[in-house]
Amino acid sequence: MKAAYWSADSYVPGTPAVVLGTAAAGGSAGTGLRTDCTIVAFDTTDPSTQALGDTAVVGSVAKAARRDHKHAMPSEATVNSLAVAAVNAAGIILATAKSVEIKKVLTGDHTVSGITVTLTAGENFTLFQVGYLKSDGKIWLSDADAIATMPVLYIATAAISADTAGIFMKIGFAYDASWNWTVGGKLYASGTAGAITQTAPTGSLKVVQIVGFAHSATIIEFCPMSGYLELA
Repeated sequence: MKAAYWSADSYVPGTPAVVLGTAAAGGSAGTGLRTDCTIVAFDTTDPSTQALGDTAVVGSVAKAARRDHKHAMPSEATVNSLAVAAVNAAGIILATAKSVEIKKVLTGDHTVSGITVTLTAGENFTLFQVGYLKSDGKIWLSDADAIATMPVLYIATAAISADTAGIFMKIGFAYDASWNWTVGGKLYASGTAGAITQTAPTGSLKVVQIVGFAHSATIIEFCPMSGYLELA
């Protein structure tokens, strides 16, 4: 039996057409490969971008992957958007012994951390003015001098124009570098419309309602009490 070999007369070089596959095959072409030929194993196409929830599939392109290649991943904005959509669709159910923390330590001026709601203002609000819910379904400025404008329910987290929807906080923490509260002191609805004070109202027909506490000179916990008192 003679071994097969290529003779100088029969050697016919060809362009390499080796195909990467999943099983070995002998092939049938009567051509050889030069020792310095180049075999196409990689392509220059960028890897595809993965999508969240992609199902695993066997690829069909007969190319090898470089070990340092990278697939693009969904952007942080996309992931955040999908997470928000999932929460909006299903809500949040806390497991036993788990909780939601409202951050008390605020470092940015005019910031809040708490439970907020988008509501329509009945009149102009400036930042951190407090308000009550009127019969028209809008939020109006509270005034401890008039029981019809009480009780305080919300605090504006930004300036909100009349008849415009804005974000009000129901309960939580607020920071304002211009405040100078007495730490640990109670906060009350003020006789100045929309304002809060650490001086309890006095005098006939004044309304006393605790709306929070000072955790530092510049940070308050807004937690309006449901009970309030109109002085005789």
